[in-house]
Amino acid sequence: MPSAVVCLGLLLSAVASAPPAEDRSIENICKLQTGYFESIDTIEFSSAQVLSLSEVAREKLGQASARTESSLTFAAKSAKFLSSTALRDPATGAESIVVTAYDGNRHQMLDKTSRLLSVSNRPQMANAYFGLNPVLVPFLFVFERDDEQTLVKLRDEATWARLVAEARGTGVERVGEHTCDVFEFTRRLSGHPVTYAVYFSRESGGLPVRTLMRDSDGKLLYEAAVERLERVGGVVVPLRVVIRGYIPDTGEQWQTVELTIDRETLKVNEPLDDGTFSIPVTEADYFVDVDAGMQVPMATDEWLRSEVRKGLSLPVEETQVAPAAGLAALPVGRSDKTVTDVDETAEAGVERSWLLIAAAAAIVIVLVWVAVRRRGTVSDVQ
Repeated sequence: MPSAVVCLGLLLSAVASAPPAEDRSIENICKLQTGYFESIDTIEFSSAQVLSLSEVAREKLGQASARTESSLTFAAKSAKFLSSTALRDPATGAESIVVTAYDGNRHQMLDKTSRLLSVSNRPQMANAYFGLNPVLVPFLFVFERDDEQTLVKLRDEATWARLVAEARGTGVERVGEHTCDVFEFTRRLSGHPVTYAVYFSRESGGLPVRTLMRDSDGKLLYEAAVERLERVGGVVVPLRVVIRGYIPDTGEQWQTVELTIDRETLKVNEPLDDGTFSIPVTEADYFVDVDAGMQVPMATDEWLRSEVRKGLSLPVEETQVAPAAGLAALPVGRSDKTVTDVDETAEAGVERSWLLIAAAAAIVIVLVWVAVRRRGTVSDVQ
């Protein structure tokens, strides 16, 4: 009997001293995500992006080439960032480069082809980084329509807290080498309900390694899979992410997008100079202040450049204001370009920038097929 009592005592002692079971609740998983992004003070890398269209996709979209390549160069420090996306024309090989940045004061966007630089107090598009960022893509299920899609938004506890009420746990599944807690979230995209199934890896500190998106009929639209992770600077980083889009009615694969970070360029939590996040005004021939509704040609002299750096605080007596149709501000005697030249070139640059934005956005094709199913033709999608 004493022996049994001793054994029972030892058992109870072991149970009492055992570490508590890890919290697998969605509340804790969401806390892990905010902690993850808070651990990234700085990050910089270059990545390659390859878009492959299926034969049916090429036919629907009228694309001659099945493969399109682009690249992304990215640097971030807290809220500041610079992101440069190069889109390569598969027919000619020509590159169109768009750079977006935030220096802690103003958001900037440069179309290098038209040499048009625009600035604003707010991002000029929801995806402030413009291109597909492999660090951000596994978390696209988090964002709502009016959210700024940035790393800073993912550090915000409120961003994740709103998911908790929507979450439905569906069990535990294996994804390759990962044991995953699976949760579903129902959201609305462009007015249509979609359901995300997100696989949070236990081995990777709760990071999502797979996301499936289905329409209201349960048909698969989209899959994002993290195929390679590596710890750098004390932080686990997705080095390779593959996105697959599907045709809901047939289940055929519509496209594949491969995002691969060049490991040699990846630096995490290393010093970054604040000057990294300002686009030099010397890169532009035309300047647009989006908030003020003003367009000006850039000049070679330092006077105008210094004024532009201040946010276009041009003295009234130095400015010749064009008609409201152009809203162009032209410094007198400091450029041989006419107001008409400024309007036409700047407007063409703005139009070109938005075409490039549309091209980048087209990489994520999910909403196209949501619209195709409801409207009957790709040409109806706006």
